[in-house]
This record gives sequence, structure tokens and C-alpha cells, in this order.
Amino acid sequence: MYFESARVEDFGPIGHLEVDLDKGLNVISGPNEAGKSTLMQAIWFALTRRSTSQASEIRSIEPKSGGTPAVEVCLHVDGTRYTLEKVFNGQSGRTHLKVDPSDGAMKEQNGEEADEVIREAVGFGDASGRTGVPEHFGFWPAVWVGQDDRRTDPGKHLTDEGDPESISTVLAQIGGDVLAGSGGEIVERAWEEYERFFTGSGNYTTRSGAPLHQARQELERTEERFEELKGKRDSYEEDLDELERLRGRIEGIDEQLPELEEEAEKAREEFERAEELRGELETARSKLETAKSEAGRIEDRLGRRTELQEKVQDQKSELEEKQEEAGKKEEALEDHRGERDELKSRVEEARREKEALDRRLRELRAHLDVLRVEERLEAIEAQAGELQELKERRDELTGNAEGIAADEESIKDLEELKETHNQARTRLETAAAQLRFRATGETDIQVGDEKLSLSEGEEEERLIDEPTTVGVASLLEIDIEPGGEDLTTIREQARQAKENYETALEELGADSVAEARGDLQRKRELENELESVKGQIEELIPEEGSDLEEARARLESRLETAKEKRDSYSEDELDSEEESLPKEEEEVQDLLGEVEEDLETAEGELGEAREALSEHDEKAQELQEDLQTAETKAQSTEESLSAARNDLEAHEEEHGPEEQLQSDLEKAESDVDEKEGEVEELEDELEDLSPEDVEAKKERAEDSFQNTKKERRDLKSELDKIQGRLEDDALRGHHGRLQKARQNRNEARAEVERLEKQAEAAKLLYNTLTEKRAEARRLYLAPLREEVEDLLNRFFGADSASVEFAEDFGLQTLSRSNKGSFDFGQLSAGATQQLSVLIRLAMARLIAEERPHPVFLDDVLSDTDPDRFAAIANILRSVAREMQIIMTTCHHERHRRLGVSTKRMDSLKR
Repeated sequence: MYFESARVEDFGPIGHLEVDLDKGLNVISGPNEAGKSTLMQAIWFALTRRSTSQASEIRSIEPKSGGTPAVEVCLHVDGTRYTLEKVFNGQSGRTHLKVDPSDGAMKEQNGEEADEVIREAVGFGDASGRTGVPEHFGFWPAVWVGQDDRRTDPGKHLTDEGDPESISTVLAQIGGDVLAGSGGEIVERAWEEYERFFTGSGNYTTRSGAPLHQARQELERTEERFEELKGKRDSYEEDLDELERLRGRIEGIDEQLPELEEEAEKAREEFERAEELRGELETARSKLETAKSEAGRIEDRLGRRTELQEKVQDQKSELEEKQEEAGKKEEALEDHRGERDELKSRVEEARREKEALDRRLRELRAHLDVLRVEERLEAIEAQAGELQELKERRDELTGNAEGIAADEESIKDLEELKETHNQARTRLETAAAQLRFRATGETDIQVGDEKLSLSEGEEEERLIDEPTTVGVASLLEIDIEPGGEDLTTIREQARQAKENYETALEELGADSVAEARGDLQRKRELENELESVKGQIEELIPEEGSDLEEARARLESRLETAKEKRDSYSEDELDSEEESLPKEEEEVQDLLGEVEEDLETAEGELGEAREALSEHDEKAQELQEDLQTAETKAQSTEESLSAARNDLEAHEEEHGPEEQLQSDLEKAESDVDEKEGEVEELEDELEDLSPEDVEAKKERAEDSFQNTKKERRDLKSELDKIQGRLEDDALRGHHGRLQKARQNRNEARAEVERLEKQAEAAKLLYNTLTEKRAEARRLYLAPLREEVEDLLNRFFGADSASVEFAEDFGLQTLSRSNKGSFDFGQLSAGATQQLSVLIRLAMARLIAEERPHPVFLDDVLSDTDPDRFAAIANILRSVAREMQIIMTTCHHERHRRLGVSTKRMDSLKR
């Protein structure tokens, strides 16, 4: 059996898909949500669901965008080609099947008849219910592996949804043992007999109709009847004895009741006296508490008086300490202020020294200016020729620089215009048509107004940006209309951009941006040289436009000014003794250095003196703040003392002098002593009565009297009941009924014993047959185990493996030579995927010996690592030689290792 092709229309997310399938290994790949699992579901629904079904699972495949789901599959079974088409449309759905045997005429069926034919062909069970889902799916659940099944036990899946007979029959044929199949008439009959007495777990059944259960129920009813009658006989005899006993007890109670009533009355009188004493004691204790409370208040007043007196004394002592501390801080501040005059004198002396040195320094610098101006006057005659040359060079450079129009802003504007021109030209070239002519012989081409003559192999290119006619010799004319509606606008923009760019170049007198930038660079070099020449002229003639005479006059004026400035610094100190100043510039420079060093020293001394004065003032500020703080604390303490005195006076006004408080306290304490005596007397009297015992005695006496009265009533009521039973007519003939009940009980007991022996015999027979059948089943599963272990050993390599199966083909354990044994549920996700695939392939290989069966694997190796994938890939390729395998995956690159052409979902949907 193998599938030839499938076509899917409007099925869930699939709009249209067609796929042709090979007899061997097929791999269908695509990303997640591409529709791989939906394709598998479409093929499965075509095989297993009625086209007229209105179940929710059918409604769920209807595309949201509209459309009617339709599936067509073509498969080959035992030489016959079946083409099945189903349109899922509720009551309007339709099924059509073409059956084309290799040795006969083609037949066509529709509706339920077609479904029945395809079910029989693929080995499904009969359909039932409105959905038309088969009772079982034969061997398919073992080889149809969806994403939800890739980690499940294949045997369990086959048992739950498939038909274990599909593989049991093959194994039975291999083993040749009737008990290894699914039948076993002897075991079935033994099971039927066993089931009459026991449940599946081996306990006696309580099912309705079970013979032993019914016999036991009958025995239970007869025993209850016998015990009931026997109990009635025994009850009659007991009632006679009980009647006499009750009469004697009632007579004894009648004699005791008057004594108990007298005792209860006496106990009530004693209890009432105890309650009276308790009331008096409570009143006395309340008065005592009041007296104690009053004495406590007087004691609190005396304590408060003492507290206030101590507080006044403490505040007086604290005030004296703080006033003394403030006086000390004031003395310290006055002593510190006396040191400031000396520090201020040091600052003034250092300042005068610095000012004298500063004037001396300015005088020397002014004298140095005098010497330099005198030197310039001597050299001015020698500078006349040099000055004339510099002026001529200045005029030449000025003319050359003014002749260059470029500047930085105009260059930037020019570059922007060029960029605009380039962009417009690019847009025009993009919109225009690019024509390339390549001559294969001597050819004349007319392009608009231009004529081209090309020799063989010669090439020419033209950009066509407006409607143009191209003629090839006299044989052909081609009308070219490049671009679209915007071409005219683009061409105009390009023309305007070019015109603006060329106009800017013309204004700058350049042919390109590079040339304009070179002109700007030359202009900068000329301006730099011009500035240098002007600087040289400035050195010769500080003021532009002056001649040598004017320069001489200015220098003479500067000399006079310099001398006056120098003399102004020396009037106070040197009395204009000009001869005391050095005549040489070098000597003046040396003297300047000495004076600068002395000035730096004087500035340091002045800074130190000022810093000392500043530190002294900061310290004085700190002392002033400390004095203010001390005075504030003293003032605060004085205010606290005044408040404490006020509190003491207020307390004396409110509660009187201390002697009166002491007298009130003595009276209150005397009142307390008196009331304590009264309480003690009442407590002694109450203690003599023992109130707890009195109350308990009263309760006990009353309870005893009342309970005895109740006991007599109860005994009288019981006596009346017994007399009524003894006078009942129902006791007549009781002995005969008792004998009949004993006989029925014995007969029921014998029946139960007989059926229990029969049940044990059935259990022994069934257990014996089951053990033999289990042994036969173990031998019968050997071919499946051998197939699986063959694939496992090829998969694990040197690490040999073995497996054990249950009777329902479920995997019990996997054992590996270097890993130990594991239950199926203990394996990792990847291992369960791999083992599930290998077991299914082994089952399919067994079935293939009778008839090859296709295997469907929906992305079943997602958790398999690369090394194990390579091993299982070899197995898949090998098994695919015997049967068809259809796999889906979202790992396209990985499945290339299978060595087959992959069918891509995006290609199948085209």
C-alpha cells in the first residue's frame, strides 16, 4: 500500500496545495504554521470522516476567509488504484471514489458506499454514529504519528485507537501457536466461568445475577430471620426477669426520696447565707479600695511637691554654672581681641614694602621703554629703503587678492548647486531610456536628428529623455517614449539645476568646483602673505600711511612720554636722580629680575600677614558665637527656673501647705486600716462557711433529689413497656417459626459452600490457562522484539539494546549494555521520540511481510541531537526500500542528511 498524490483546497489555513508522493522516503518541509500538520490532517479526514458530518472538528477546518474544504487522495492497495475525493459541506457534502484495478474495469462509488469500500481497502473497522468515524483504525495508529503522539507508547496508541489483531495475526502466523493470537477459545470459556464468580482483580464479584453473590445474600437473609426469632424468644425470658428487678428498684427509691428532699432544703439555706456574706464582703472591699485610692492621691501630691522643690533647686544650680561659663567665654573673647592690632600692623608694613617694590619695578620698565625708543630713533634712517620695498609688495598682493571672486560662502553655495544638479541628472537618467547599440555588421542608425554609422563589433550608448524615433537602416523604425507623466518635470528640473550651476561657475570665473576651490586657496595664500607684509610695515611704521618723518616724530613723542612716566615713579624715592639708573638694556633687565624676585617675596609676606589676620578674625567670630550660645543657655535655664517656681507656688495654692498634706495622709491611712479590719472579719466568716463546698453541696443535693425522681419515672415507664410486651398476642406460635427459620438457614449455608467450591475450581482453571497463555504470548512477541532490537542495535551501534513488551504491545522496559534498564516514562524527550519511531518502523516491517503499509511521521524528531539524527536517518533510508514513509519537518537543512529531494510547502501551494 502506498499513496500516489494528494490535493487540498480551502482546508483550514491551506488555500490550495498539490503534492506527488514517491513509493519510498518523502520529506515535506516548511516553517512553523506553514500547514504541514494540516496537510496530514486533510489526508486523515479524507480516509476517516464522512463528508456530510457537521461535527465541531469538521467546522473547525472551514477557512475564515470563506470556501468549502475539499481533499483528493490517490493511493494504491494490492495492485488497485483508489482515487478518493471528499467535499466537506455539511448536508451538501459529497464523496466520490474511483476504483481502478490493474486487471479489471474501473468502478465508481459515491457517498456511504464509497466510504465503506475505502475503509475495507485500508483496514479500518465499521463506521458508527453520525460522524462516520470507524470503530477502530486497524494498524494505522501505529504508523500515523502526529506531533502529539511522538512521545507516546506505540503499543498503547495501537490498543486505544487501532486494532491489535492487525499485528497479532501476523505474529500468530509466525509463531504458529493458537494461544499466541487474540483468540484462545479454552481461555475464553474459562474466563467466562471465572467471571461468574470473580472481578478482574481477583476479588469475589458483587455483580447482580452472580450465583455465589445471590447465594450469600440468601444465606444472609435466612440467618437474619433465624437470629430475629431467636432474639424474640430470648427477649421474652429477659423481660420477665427485668419486670421483677424494676419493681424492687422502684420500692427502694420510694423509701429514699423523703430523706433526699430534706437534705436538699438544708443545703439551700446554707448557700443563701453564703451569698449574703459575699454581698457584704464585696461592699466592704469597694469601700476599702476607695480609701486606698484617696490615700494614694495624697501621697502623689506629696511626691509632686517634693519633685517640684528638687527641680527648683536643680535649676538654680544649673543657672549659676551657665552664668559662670558665659563669663569665662567673655574674658576669652576680650583677650583674643587684644592680639588683632599687632597683626594689623604687620599687614600694613608688608603692604608698604610691596608698594615700594612695585613702584621700583614700574620705574625700571618705563626706563627700559626709554632705552628702546632711543634705539629705534637711531635705526629709523636705515629702515627707509626697506619700507619702500614692503609698500610696493603690499600693493601688488592687494591687487592679486581682490581679483579672485571666490570665498568660503560662495564655494559652499556652488557645491550645493552641483549636488542639486547631480541629483536632478540622476533622476533624469533613471526616468530616461538607456539605449545600447551593438553592430553585427556595417549598419546606419538614425537616433532622432543624429546619425550613427557603426562597423561590425562597434558599440554606442545613448540616453533618451524625450520621445524619439530610432531608425535602423531603411528596415525598421522604433518609437521610444521614455519615463512617465513626470518626465517633463524631471527634465525641466535637470535643465534649471544645470543652468544655475553653470551661472555660479561663470560668476566665480571657474570651470569646476575644484578650480573654484583652488582659486580660494590661492586667495588665502595671498592674504596671508599680505598680512605678513603689513606686519613688517607696522613694525617699521606703527601707523599705516605715515612716512619716516612722521615715524620719527612719533618716536620722539613716545620717548618724551616714556621719560615722563619713568620720572613719575622716581619722584618720591629717587628725587629724579636719573644717573642712578643703568644705561644698558641688559643691566636694566638684570635689575628688573632682582626687583621682581623681591616683589614676589613681599607679596608672599603680605599674603601670610593677611591670612593670619583673617584666621584671627574667624577665631574671634567663633568665640563670639560661643559667648552668645552660653548666654542663650543661661537665659533658657533662668526661664526654666522661673517656670519651676511658678509650678511650685501653684501646687501650694491648690493643695495647701506641706503640713496639711501630711495630716490628710495620716487620716486616710487610718481609714484604710479600719476598713481592712472589716473586710478581714467578713472573709473569716465566709471562709468558715466554705462557700464552694456549700454551693457544691446544694447542687449535689438538688441533683440527687431530682435525678432520683427522674430515675423512678424512667423505671416506671420501662416497667409499663415490659408489661405491654409480655401481654402481646404475637408471641403465640413463636417456637414453630423458629424451627422453620433454622432449617432455611442450614439449606442456604450448604448452597453457598457448594458454589464457593465451584468458584475456586474455576479460578484455578483460569489461572493455570492464563499462565500457559502468557508463556505462549512471550514466545509470540519474540518476532516483534527481534525487529525492534535489530533497529535499536543499528541505532546505538556498539551499545547493544533489548526491549520487553506487554501483551497490548506497550513497551515495558528498554535495556542497554552500558546504561541499565529504564521504563518508557523515564526516558528523555529525545529518547522517547527516537524509540517511538523505531518501534513503529519495526511493527510496519512485520506488517510489510504480508502487505507493505505507509508510515506517516509529523515532525517527530524535533528533540533529536545531530549524531542520533544521522543514525536514524540511515535506518529511515533502509526501511524506505520496503515501504513508503512520509515525513514533515520545519528543519529543512537538517533533513538534507536523509539524501532525498525535499518537497517545500511554498512550492506545493503554487
